[in-house]
Amino acid sequence: TGFVKMFKTEEDVWFCTKAYPRWGVPNFAFFGKHDQAEEAFALLSGLFSYVRSSGATINIGDTAQFGELLLRFEAVTEFPDYLEGPLGTRVVRLVTPAERH
Repeated sequence: TGFVKMFKTEEDVWFCTKAYPRWGVPNFAFFGKHDQAEEAFALLSGLFSYVRSSGATINIGDTAQFGELLLRFEAVTEFPDYLEGPLGTRVVRLVTPAERH
């Protein structure tokens, strides 16, 4: 599998996975700042491990508690030629505390 960083600006980066469909898991993407690479890698690889071991299905529109994080899974809205994968790509967005209420 691969973990790719695609810079949108000097600070803003799309972190995305490649080749997860080989194991029946959709790819994931996370939009963040360049200094969040380790956090993004841990998040996306952790999601892969969870889906692969549990057989869970993650659909666009779903939310999930992942450790202390609340995640929302969204559709790819930009750069589909690079972000979309054969089984689709789930954009992972952190739900802010304000959005929880």
